[in-house]
Amino acid sequence: MTMIEWDETTHSNKSQGSWRDFEVKISKVLEDINVDPNQLLGFFDVLKDKRWLEVDAQLSEADQTLHVFKSNGEYLISKNGSVGIGHWQQFDTKTGILLRKVFPDGRQKNESYDPVFVHDDFIILKKHGNKASHISEQRYLFLMDESFQVNEISADEILEQFARRYAKTAPIVIIIFAIVATVILGILWKMFLH
Repeated sequence: MTMIEWDETTHSNKSQGSWRDFEVKISKVLEDINVDPNQLLGFFDVLKDKRWLEVDAQLSEADQTLHVFKSNGEYLISKNGSVGIGHWQQFDTKTGILLRKVFPDGRQKNESYDPVFVHDDFIILKKHGNKASHISEQRYLFLMDESFQVNEISADEILEQFARRYAKTAPIVIIIFAIVATVILGILWKMFLH
């Protein structure tokens, strides 16, 4: 998770509004994209041994969090080059994941997630549990293949590109298919009548 300074006793956070707003945007985008259930089953194959950049409200070239899920269960979190080493494992379900996060500053946290979107270039994990339990914490872990260098592009712009790339297109495809089929049938009909 992004290392947001969070005071558990007062629930105060300077950037609280920005990450909450970003989480609302992620929720809305997830409603408007195609999610292939088969890709969720291949989640661990996509996840392993790849460098994943965390996309969050504070994403900038100067402040980046990198996640690496090694095949042997080792989990690396690099915050601006400072590395913490934890562990990950499959959790309970076919796709659930348990993360034992050890941050570069020594803090530790255990969390369970379920994938809600999986593709070779993007993964979105949702923290397991109900909405009420996530009032003081980020609910989503939005990961992007690090090779997509995001210099000078905001998290909102990445989310917009993601939404456009994976938007539900089924109705448009069906309409185009129907038009093409109608034209072809019309041409064939005329050919057989003459």
